[in-house]
Amino acid sequence: MGRFGTLRAARAAAVVGLAVYLSGGLPGMPGGGAASVFAAESAAAAKSITAGKPTYRPRNHAAWETKGRIVGRIRNNPGCEVQVLDATSKKTVKSCVVKQEGTTYELQWLEPGTYILVVKATGYETLDVHDLVVKAGNDLVVDLEF
Repeated sequence: MGRFGTLRAARAAAVVGLAVYLSGGLPGMPGGGAASVFAAESAAAAKSITAGKPTYRPRNHAAWETKGRIVGRIRNNPGCEVQVLDATSKKTVKSCVVKQEGTTYELQWLEPGTYILVVKATGYETLDVHDLVVKAGNDLVVDLEF
């Protein structure tokens, strides 16, 4: 085998080795490689956020006669962003960032209508709560837990 044959064999071995590494190993051998690393990262990122059942709380203050709010408590907050999207246009209407030590969120001065609540946090799946109806003179309470 000449100089070029040795180089081709070395490249071929490198490609085969990379393919075996990416596929998780050889048949009959313990798994590993990048495929296992990516699967582990996906599993780690699969933490979930849950939302409590939406409830209404009337507000009897004159300032809230024509507007509403979406509010709630947050348990085990890692630090998150809470957004309200218009259900029809999917555009952000209001948003807030809640630091890790925060235990509540508040999105106020919302026009009566139907909205989507979106909660994002690093390492967690995004939570979308659809068809939330904001009523004038009411707080729509949606508690969150990480």
